[in-house]
Amino acid sequence: MQENIKDMYKQMTEANKAVAVTTTADHFNMAETTVKNVWLYGSMNIPEEKQPKVVEIFQNVLRGQLSTTEATIANSLDVVSEQVK
Repeated sequence: MQENIKDMYKQMTEANKAVAVTTTADHFNMAETTVKNVWLYGSMNIPEEKQPKVVEIFQNVLRGQLSTTEATIANSLDVVSEQVK
């Protein structure tokens, strides 16, 4: 599961990485630096019982990122379509 978390984190934009870290830290009542330095960088030492919630948080952040990307693409296509007319 930690490999899945690592892969999801790599797919996030820098802004969304910050959201994921903040959300995770808030949920587990931890310092953001602990989440980043202990859980996400280096050895990725995420306690096994907390991994499912981290996956859930990261999936939600990535869904939001995808929705934003899709909206941006749709808007760009609309602009191009108008320029072609």
